[in-house]
Amino acid sequence: MRKLSFCALLSLCLLVLLGAVACGSASNEQAAAASATPQAVLTSMMEKTEKISSATGSFDVSLAFDLDSSQVPAEVGALLTKPMAISGSFAQAQESRALELALKLSIGGEEMKVGLKSLGDKFWVSMLDQWYEAPAEMVQGAQLSSFDQEKGQQILDLAKELGVDPLTWFPDLKLSDEKLGSENVHHLSGHPDVAKIMADALGLMQSKEFMALLDPSGSLTGVMGMGELLPGPEELQKMQGTAGQLFKDLSLDLWVTKDGSEMRKAVVKGRIVPPAEEAEGLNAIDLTVTVLLDKYNQPVKVEAPGSALPFSELQKAMQENPEKFLGPLQPLMMGISVPST
Repeated sequence: MRKLSFCALLSLCLLVLLGAVACGSASNEQAAAASATPQAVLTSMMEKTEKISSATGSFDVSLAFDLDSSQVPAEVGALLTKPMAISGSFAQAQESRALELALKLSIGGEEMKVGLKSLGDKFWVSMLDQWYEAPAEMVQGAQLSSFDQEKGQQILDLAKELGVDPLTWFPDLKLSDEKLGSENVHHLSGHPDVAKIMADALGLMQSKEFMALLDPSGSLTGVMGMGELLPGPEELQKMQGTAGQLFKDLSLDLWVTKDGSEMRKAVVKGRIVPPAEEAEGLNAIDLTVTVLLDKYNQPVKVEAPGSALPFSELQKAMQENPEKFLGPLQPLMMGISVPST
């Protein structure tokens, strides 16, 4: 449980820092007008992202599992002979705090669909084509503090004081010019420096100021069960080395419009190799993530679902018939216990 919680919080730190890069003002505003170099294009894209108030897009995630069939349950092995696919679409508007997400999981020839909506302070989840409204206390407990341009700039400023510069995470960026559909785009490609990223993220987690910006109420670390379980310096150093070995052949590709510096497409590929002592039959996972973005700063309309049931009805239904709701995930959940709080 500790490893899962720590990895979740570490991932969140990375996402928030990347979000800060997008939401905060870039420190070098002259980059947008500079010659087309990889760093200038990337910086210009981040400056443009700062001004985005709404966006729509889609995503696709593919997970191909390399398994040792002699060490995994037959049901799990049969389920994962083909790649697991997660796809969906989203629409988001900052001012109205509106979000709509449609997600589909495909695994072992079966599909599972989940929908999410939020509007202001209300939040709904859809399973098996039925919407459920989350109670206010659950929404408040799950919500992060508002992440706006000012918060993004504060995180960037603090990261800079602590010696963190996300632009250094991509030391070998290359630039080419291409066509994406009917648009002229810059194509950025490179290999993220995983060791550098992990060192920066783990360092930030040791900063009380950064954690206060990330989770001012302390509710997030409380929900994740972290509390005083945050690792010490020696354990952080060990985790940093492990993380560097965990991700292999990691690559990043970005397509950015020449006219407007808007990101249209992003692709991340890599191979995840777990430590031998923790593999339990899993040799590796080949990961591909594709994100497409369009319709920047256009009206986004999210409507409250009709006939939404109380969230307690979903909890009751899942307790009575978990197989029905877990669908293709049921074999993967076998043997997994959730510690009581």
